[in-house]
Amino acid sequence: MMMMLSLGCGLTGSGKIKQLEAESERLLSDYRYERERADRLEVLNQSLTQRVDQLEQRLGYRPSQGTDRVATQRQVDKGQQTPFNSPGSSWQPTRR
Repeated sequence: MMMMLSLGCGLTGSGKIKQLEAESERLLSDYRYERERADRLEVLNQSLTQRVDQLEQRLGYRPSQGTDRVATQRQVDKGQQTPFNSPGSSWQPTRR
């Protein structure tokens, strides 16, 4: 019984508090780093999207030709011809 009480006191001592504070600071630091990284990636994504749009305009790309970019694809109605379901296409959906 005395041993359990002494262990309990050790768990709430100043060493444990410092350990928890250090872990808390590390977790907050990791969170801030990941949040800043996500913000940087979002800015990069917007920049790359604008660049792709500019290049598509320079190339005379027209979405009405039936081949949208993957990021902006619209839903295909059943029966509508696409590069994947056109006659002679060998593409098959993945079976899981």
